[in-house]
Amino acid sequence: MASTDPLITVDYIRDASQESFPEDANSPELKQLQFLIRFASGKARNDVRRTSGLDLDHGLAEGLLDRDVMIGVMSVAVIRALTNFRRGLGVKSMQFPEETTEFDLAPDASSLVYFTPSEIADLTPMPAKGGLESSSFSISPSYAPDRRPQHFRRDFLT
Repeated sequence: MASTDPLITVDYIRDASQESFPEDANSPELKQLQFLIRFASGKARNDVRRTSGLDLDHGLAEGLLDRDVMIGVMSVAVIRALTNFRRGLGVKSMQFPEETTEFDLAPDASSLVYFTPSEIADLTPMPAKGGLESSSFSISPSYAPDRRPQHFRRDFLT
């Protein structure tokens, strides 16, 4: 069963954004931030499981996923969600008499919390390889096309 604990804490968001959030546990701003952290944690677990079939929590526990990368990706997603919420959901641009600001929205920006495909790739645990892969007698699958020159025997055609 997957964990339901948040993957990051408010302190990580404070460090990443250099923004001071209230210490009072009952403040609406802190409650909103905690909600976004829990939402992003659940979404990250589901997205990784859906795209790779692997478990994010197991990958962290087994050391198959760098914890610092996970903290960074999760912090970026939560800060992006907080920024989108403050700006207004679905707002694509703001115009004032002296300037116009257009926002770069990702394809999944209709959701408050979302991860880009590269962020999901960063959150996907890399399975450890067995012992024989480093052996000179092992054969590992190659998904790249074979670019070596091909030599064909032509003497059997005559």
